Amino acid sequence: MRIYVLVEDYSGYESPFLAQHGVSFLIEKAGKGILFDTGQSAEPILHNMKLLGLDPSSHVDYIFLSHCHYDHTGGLLGILKAIGRRVPVIAHPSIFRRHFVMKPYLRDVGIPFRREEVEELADLYLAPKPLEIVEGIYSTGEVRNRENFERGHIGVYTLRDGQIMEDTIMDDMSLVAKTSEGLVIVSGCSHAGIVSIVKGAIRLTGERASARS
Repeated sequence: MRIYVLVEDYSGYESPFLAQHGVSFLIEKAGKGILFDTGQSAEPILHNMKLLGLDPSSHVDYIFLSHCHYDHTGGLLGILKAIGRRVPVIAHPSIFRRHFVMKPYLRDVGIPFRREEVEELADLYLAPKPLEIVEGIYSTGEVRNRENFERGHIGVYTLRDGQIMEDTIMDDMSLVAKTSEGLVIVSGCSHAGIVSIVKGAIRLTGERASARS
């Protein structure tokens, strides 16, 4: 298995690579590529893929969205257009909900596309439960068993039946890969709590997580 960092907040001094607030990884295993999140926009991801010799049309077979935030989903449509063919997009069923902050002002921070726009270019697999994407690589599904110390409110909200409600970000999901050295867990923001995510991955697979960094 190989993991490429396609975009993150820092690219290095005088680096030819571009950085952006947000994250995107490419996970390759068994001849298949899973794009994990799509940053804020597609341009820096596609630029960095070109420098790495990675053609999105041949290296991306699936797209996994860890949660709704714009800095993890904003590049989705641009990436799909660059791929040039329909691929599965795996996410939580609630990913298209209204999601916003109210400080310092009211602002939407969720996925910046309508479901219909995505469905024109890709096949949605909206699954709240664990899903095996490639042999040995699983979506955790939503992490419902959260440690008490990882349940703090982070100031995000949603609308439910016309009422403003605290958003607990139940769509936060991670990928878990079985390897010869233990589990490898790839997470976005870990809004579900990294301890809760790791414990959930162990329960899902029956294996221990790798302690190597």
